[in-house]
Amino acid sequence: MEDLTVFNDELIAAGWFLMPDEVTRAGIASWDGISWEVLGGGVNDRARVLATYKGDLYVGGDFLVAGGIRAPHLVRWDGSTWHAVNERLNWSVSAFAEYNGHLVLGGDSNRGDGFNGLVSWDGDRIWLSLGKGVDGTVFDLQVFNGDLYAGGNFRFADGLHVNGIARWNGSLWQPLRNAYEEPDEAIVYTLEEYERSHFVGGAIFRVGGRPSVSLARWGPTASLGDFDDDADIDLLDLKNLLVRARGPRRPADAPITPPECLCTFNADGDRGVDLLDFSTFQNDFLP
Repeated sequence: MEDLTVFNDELIAAGWFLMPDEVTRAGIASWDGISWEVLGGGVNDRARVLATYKGDLYVGGDFLVAGGIRAPHLVRWDGSTWHAVNERLNWSVSAFAEYNGHLVLGGDSNRGDGFNGLVSWDGDRIWLSLGKGVDGTVFDLQVFNGDLYAGGNFRFADGLHVNGIARWNGSLWQPLRNAYEEPDEAIVYTLEEYERSHFVGGAIFRVGGRPSVSLARWGPTASLGDFDDDADIDLLDLKNLLVRARGPRRPADAPITPPECLCTFNADGDRGVDLLDFSTFQNDFLP
């Protein structure tokens, strides 16, 4: 079993498994509380991930056919019929996330299609790449504090060293501060948000200078005002915030663009570094 979700009051299971008759092998099946049935004739290979988007069920995986129609690696179920979504998709889909109104797909980047394992779709016609993508396989996607996080078996995103996990802020990929260190072998299989922190499961060996096996936590170590993640709310946090809010010196006629690490200091999640973020620091510094 790879994934489970509820759609139209039925439990939907994805994977590559034997049905209760112990004869039929299915990639997707539904449970109505009484019996299991292959959903809409099923898919011809493993289904890996499920998501509900704009009222329909989306299925990603290794399959090429769903319900007798060609639907490579991605298919939409409207409750009665399968629909192909992108017949030119040539890599297995293993992760979904809804981000800024789009459905983001993650999977294998080694297929030379220009998407490099990550692509977003608006539910109609528009497909967009997310930067230059990653150099390996994406296993999970999660939205956390307004940014999109990708975990998997990859070392680089947009050419930056990220070692298994990266953050997309809407325009570029970034590594996580104080994240996974050498050896350069971290593989992230699953991501989940819990109490303002991001919990990461996988093959993880060192985090923030300390040994870690299989599970790690990333997030504010003290509070949202701890901008440098050193577990102390101090004047260094204020200094870093002011430098980031002011931005680098630039010629008077240069275009004004957000600094690359904007989200690092965006404590209130409004995608701008301003006096509201200073208030967050002040509340933590003077409780």
